[in-house]
Amino acid sequence: MKYFRLLFFILLAVAQATHAQVTIPWTDVAKTGSSLADFATRSASDLNSGTLPAARLPALTGDVATSAGSAVAVLATVNSNVGSWGSATTAPTFTVDAKGRITAAGSAAIAPPWSAITSKPTTRAGFGLTDAAAVDLSDAAQAYVLQSGDWGLVQGREHLATFIAKVSTRTAAKIVFTGDSTIAGDGTTSPYRLNEIVENAAAALGYNAITTVNNGHSGANTQSWNTTYLAGDLSENPDLMVCGWGLNDPTGVNTDQQNADLTVARYVTALTTIRAARTPAQMSILVLVPNRCQDDAAWRTAGYSKAVRKGLQALVPTYKFALIDTPQMLRDPSVGGWINEDYSVGSNRYVHPTNTGNVIRAGVLIDAIFPQSLAVAAQSAGIPNTVYPTGSKIGSDLPSVYPRGMSIYPATTTGSGTVFPYQGWVITTVHASGYTRQTNIFADITPSESPVGQMAERTGYASGGWGAWYHPGLATASSAGLAAALSDETGTGAAVFGTGATLGGLTTTNRIVRTGGVSLAAWGGNGIFLNVVGNTVTDTSTAASGTAAYTGFSTFHPPILAATNTGVTGTIASTVYIGGAPSAGTNVTLTNAYALHVDAGVVKIDEGLAAGTINGNTITQGTGTLTLGAGQTLAVPTGGTLGTAAYTAATAYLPSFVGVPASAGAAGTAGTVSYDGSFIYICTATNTWKRVAIATW
Repeated sequence: MKYFRLLFFILLAVAQATHAQVTIPWTDVAKTGSSLADFATRSASDLNSGTLPAARLPALTGDVATSAGSAVAVLATVNSNVGSWGSATTAPTFTVDAKGRITAAGSAAIAPPWSAITSKPTTRAGFGLTDAAAVDLSDAAQAYVLQSGDWGLVQGREHLATFIAKVSTRTAAKIVFTGDSTIAGDGTTSPYRLNEIVENAAAALGYNAITTVNNGHSGANTQSWNTTYLAGDLSENPDLMVCGWGLNDPTGVNTDQQNADLTVARYVTALTTIRAARTPAQMSILVLVPNRCQDDAAWRTAGYSKAVRKGLQALVPTYKFALIDTPQMLRDPSVGGWINEDYSVGSNRYVHPTNTGNVIRAGVLIDAIFPQSLAVAAQSAGIPNTVYPTGSKIGSDLPSVYPRGMSIYPATTTGSGTVFPYQGWVITTVHASGYTRQTNIFADITPSESPVGQMAERTGYASGGWGAWYHPGLATASSAGLAAALSDETGTGAAVFGTGATLGGLTTTNRIVRTGGVSLAAWGGNGIFLNVVGNTVTDTSTAASGTAAYTGFSTFHPPILAATNTGVTGTIASTVYIGGAPSAGTNVTLTNAYALHVDAGVVKIDEGLAAGTINGNTITQGTGTLTLGAGQTLAVPTGGTLGTAAYTAATAYLPSFVGVPASAGAAGTAGTVSYDGSFIYICTATNTWKRVAIATW
């Protein structure tokens, strides 16, 4: 160590000297005897350079890892998503942590908002558009189409509001179809004319209060419409006028545009007349653009139809009408059933639609005047075949205002129960044929009242009016009608009469009381007040060879008589009471009058018979005993007999009084008795009499 210090000072002295630097290899330095303490006293500048051999390198861990004795370093993986990021349409995205490491990488689409884009072009050329058509806002037709927002087949739908309002409220409405032969129906058969299709569709949708009028005129043009036919159209007082004019206007001396200008000018004249007579609030108008029929030989060209369409579009906002673009709907009129191929080109008949063609154009028309949105909303309002509609009905509402199928409406008319419909509900059924039946059910039925007595019915026809109300309650029903109604009824059950109901002369208050006289032909043994016809009644429950203990066909069970007040005594009570025998009236003599007449059969009385006077034929006692009550007398009139029937013993006879015998051998029957002022005579055997004198009292 001492040599090392010596060397150090020598080197220090040399370094401070002006001599050139001397380099001594480390291997030439004697290092024995040195210690760490010696190195600790050295400055950092003594070790400011040099390279450790790889074998001397330590092991490192962390974000960079090495092995001891190795110079190879490994970076820790912090992002497994490797690849290239960003493209012409995407931008690269990275996530960097606090150590500066990229922990995630990706790409995001470039979608800057329009507001973030600078230097935007202002012309079609600037956007690279070379085939765009210019829009001329000075053209009223183009401007209106843009303003309406309706680029479809129907423009000006809002001008149908008056008619649609009637449809939505179930109000009766009339549609007049006016036009040339395509409206009249040339080339079609019933029911495929345009107005027929619309009316039938309305009925199928439940709008059966819609009627149509076909004012089509074959061969007519818009000029004749103005001068001849328009007044008749207006006289129909329609709620909607459908106009289909123009196909007969073109002439060969004009261009397509000139022909179209003529048609549009005539439409202006007609529309001016119409609106002077009927405002938009009074009547809706729908115009059909003439179809481009490809009948160029008759100057009905596509150019003419397009020019008419453009001219009519410009009139929509002024005259407040809806417009159906028929050419747009039928882009190729030679297909789809429009053109009737039986007609030749140039025949002036080539323009007529077939049945199928009318159905096609009617579809757009129906959608316009009966909008789907209304149909959907109406399903919850009773249109059609819905039993929960809104609104109410009164007696003056005709059958035509009720939907086909079944509906239930509140009835608002109030009355005494004899003016119908009484407040409550009217149940209406309308058949496809138009036959209508309606039942009015009153709202004030209580548990103690009869539902039958709280109903009324009537019938009618959709195209006409109602018949009279019929109240099937017992107040107006006839006995004959009830008999007819019940004559074919089978099964079990009973007729139940409610409080206060009446049937002819019968009144009921949970009972039947018959009043009033009857005039009929002689009825013999058939009861006039009650006649129970003898019919076969079959026992279906008694077992074979069994015995039915009792069978009663008309039964009166004993009632119980009660009283509201206490201490009530009833003098006489009877389950069945007959007030007396019938008496003779005007022009009648009764030979025999009976309160009760049993014409045949045995009368059986199980307990007792209390009789006043018994007249008529013999009373025969069976196996029982005929007993007189205490204090009662069995009276035999003069000339009458009690007969000789034996009683309980062979020697007990009931004497029969006869005339006084002339002698002891006079004819007589054993047991008979006679008497006069002196003797009592007894017949002891046949034709054998004995007597005993009667002493003075």
